Amino acid sequence: MAALHGRHTADALRRVVEGLTTAFFDSHAHLADPAFDADRPEVVRRAREAGAVGIICIGESLTAASRAREVAVVHPGFCWWTAGVHPHDAAGFDPERDIAA
Repeated sequence: MAALHGRHTADALRRVVEGLTTAFFDSHAHLADPAFDADRPEVVRRAREAGAVGIICIGESLTAASRAREVAVVHPGFCWWTAGVHPHDAAGFDPERDIAA
């Protein structure tokens, strides 16, 4: 729990202790998807209010990984990001081209 910090996280943990909600960590969210561009901060706020103590923002492509990193930078200590290749796109992955990116 030492890595968790911030007023919002403290509020979420208080609600758990008071029995108002259950704490959870969302281990697979696509917050970097352009569909969330208009209301991403609101989505993150609602997740905190619902008891989320953290979110992993998935970067399933080079573009999504870059966007996921941006989400994590905006929400430090609450959102983290991944970079990878979705199995459906693996055939088009070129290590020489894509790893350098």
